[in-house]
Amino acid sequence: RFSLPMLPEATVHYSTLMLVLSAVAIVYGGLLALAQDDLKKLVAYSSISHMGLVTLGIFTLNLRGLEGGILQMFNHGVTTGALFLFVGLIYERTHTRSIA
Repeated sequence: RFSLPMLPEATVHYSTLMLVLSAVAIVYGGLLALAQDDLKKLVAYSSISHMGLVTLGIFTLNLRGLEGGILQMFNHGVTTGALFLFVGLIYERTHTRSIA
């Protein structure tokens, strides 16, 4: 949890580190999501990847990146909630969350 306007010098100082960590989260979350057989875990790992995209946009430190990060945060909340609901519905019908 960051308050970027409260600590502007720290934001600029650590932006490179946060950009690298965000890129790692995007790739690592995506690779872990690809390896999952459980639908719930797949949605959770893709969520890690999406949050990496959000922090990447925010720490670009320009207006378009910030707007894109906020939009992605909103969209992620809506779609992830719907995906977990969908996984729950599938589990109720099939009694399994396995993809295979």
